[in-house]
Amino acid sequence: MGNTINKNHAWRLEIAFMETMDKCINCFGLKDFGEAYPNFLLKEIEKGNNNVRRCAIQSLIQFILKNYYLNKTDEIVKRTVSQFSVAKNYQARIAFLQVYEQFSQHFSRHFFKSFNLNEAAVALASDKVFEVRKKFVENALNIRKMAESDDKPFLAKLEGALLKNVTDKNKIISESAKQALKDLKLLTKLYFDGCHAEDVQRQKNEEKLREKEKEVMNYEKFRFNFEFKGE
Repeated sequence: MGNTINKNHAWRLEIAFMETMDKCINCFGLKDFGEAYPNFLLKEIEKGNNNVRRCAIQSLIQFILKNYYLNKTDEIVKRTVSQFSVAKNYQARIAFLQVYEQFSQHFSRHFFKSFNLNEAAVALASDKVFEVRKKFVENALNIRKMAESDDKPFLAKLEGALLKNVTDKNKIISESAKQALKDLKLLTKLYFDGCHAEDVQRQKNEEKLREKEKEVMNYEKFRFNFEFKGE
């Protein structure tokens, strides 16, 4: 179905398809469903228009939030970083920063650090393409929010990246970088204390998936042994 939709370039149908699939994830076996659907979503993120891309990222997030086969989640996120953040196509690099932006609304700082998402985002600060640098500067506040407050080397790297963009020849980028630095200074300890509870809850939700994975793996192992002995 996804291939037929793409051939017809009917992006509204693509969005309707993904929105329907989001509601039906629990109707499929995640092990089999997790092979085909994430691949489809990554293609939509790479090649779809902005509306399709935004929806595909949200669908990918919904899948990850429900997927308890964590090896698959590891594969998806690592593939997202490798496929988009260092892609030759600058639009794919912008897509990575869009993924980062939406991921920051759902996953914990621990999740971001585990997959080096912050490092991959900051690496785009010196991208040769104006639009990519612009998107990085727009994301700077999110990047700071997703970094651990005691990670001094990374915070210094983020600030250095912004300072470099302050001197960018493009006025839009230089002015945006100046504003981003001002905004970073406004993020007080009180703000991060307020965000702490939400971040802890996100990490607990991620840990629940890990526990669910153990339960499923134990059940599958038990079923395999039972069926094997039955033969």
